[in-house]
Amino acid sequence: MADNSNSDPDKTVQLTPEAPKAEPRLAVVRPGPKAVTVSVPSAKPVPKEPQPSEPPQVKLSGGDDDVVKKGALIDEVVAATGVKRADAKSVSEALLAALAEQLQAGKTLQLPPLGRVKLVKEKDVGQGAKALTVKIRTPNAD
Repeated sequence: MADNSNSDPDKTVQLTPEAPKAEPRLAVVRPGPKAVTVSVPSAKPVPKEPQPSEPPQVKLSGGDDDVVKKGALIDEVVAATGVKRADAKSVSEALLAALAEQLQAGKTLQLPPLGRVKLVKEKDVGQGAKALTVKIRTPNAD
């Protein structure tokens, strides 16, 4: 590669290109496993359960008094839908927050199967809290 015989007086070296030395290589071929034919029985489609046209019925147990707390409501939603409690809780809380926001803004809500919820009266009770009087018109019982 380096040719030192033709050195200049200032000690520079001239380089001449050489052809690369390539050695042929052979690839080793190993036979793989033999192909196997497997017989698989034909799969039959599983019939889907009919989707209920009405939402699941939620039955609340109010306890001794007539007040149903959020936890009991969430438990009933879990029992009716079969979703995880954490998922039902986050969705229920978001829904309740959205309902409260819309009612405080004076909007009328159309919520089947509950019915129509309309704000009738709003009163400031201090410290940023409000008392809302709503009217709920339930749908006709057919």
